[in-house]
Amino acid sequence: MHRHRNFHPDRVYIAIYKSAGPNEATSRHWCLKAKSRSEVDAFWHAGIAAGGTDDGPPGLRHYHAAYHGAFLRDPDGNKVEAVCHQAV
Repeated sequence: MHRHRNFHPDRVYIAIYKSAGPNEATSRHWCLKAKSRSEVDAFWHAGIAAGGTDDGPPGLRHYHAAYHGAFLRDPDGNKVEAVCHQAV
């Protein structure tokens, strides 16, 4: 079960997860909650423009019906995600 919550759609948060990875940087996952899908899209485009690597373009994910997320890898290999839980 994915740990992100959609109970408070007007609140933003950052969640940091550490998983078993081959090195310290690639095992970190930073997740930022956005207020809108357009903010998720803007996050991804800005990250790519700033030198991030695509790790999943903006779009709906299987976590729940309204989970709109985008994933990047920063230059150090950290996974950085933006997510919106709004249906539209």
